[in-house]
Amino acid sequence: MAINPNDEGHLLRQLVDGITDYAIYLLDATGTITTWNTGATRLKGYTADEIIGSSFALFFTAADRARGLPRALLDRAAQDSHAQDEGWRVRKDGTLFWAHASITALYDRNGAVTGFAKVTRDRTEARQFEDRIRRLNRLYVVLSEINLAIVRIRDLTALFAHACTVIVRQGGLP
Repeated sequence: MAINPNDEGHLLRQLVDGITDYAIYLLDATGTITTWNTGATRLKGYTADEIIGSSFALFFTAADRARGLPRALLDRAAQDSHAQDEGWRVRKDGTLFWAHASITALYDRNGAVTGFAKVTRDRTEARQFEDRIRRLNRLYVVLSEINLAIVRIRDLTALFAHACTVIVRQGGLP
């Protein structure tokens, strides 16, 4: 079946709306949300009717807004054509999730920025998994060093002192 070129915009909209694992939306040049896909509703909790016309800064933590991160990301995307960021973002219900966001500047025929395309992915589970791997690696280093000390150190008091030092230094315990 041939695709009617007049339907390309509609087909593209269907494609973007069918993507539910990513929040995909457009911003105008000031950072105001102008479109919203199904994935954005699932990830961030707002319907299109609720969020279109709002600033995308709404998704940032108060601390990130205070330090100007939303504007800085748009400025970086405008300057470099693209910006990426990872950090905590806020859902409609106030819960946080770890996001990987990509912002691409959109230009008119004269090269002026007319807006931005934004794609956000929830990386909370991956971040938790990576944190767990780091903790387990730290534990492995501690256990390896203590095992080596058991073989080398015969005095129990010295062994205990060394083990405590390894736990604090390598294990990151206070």
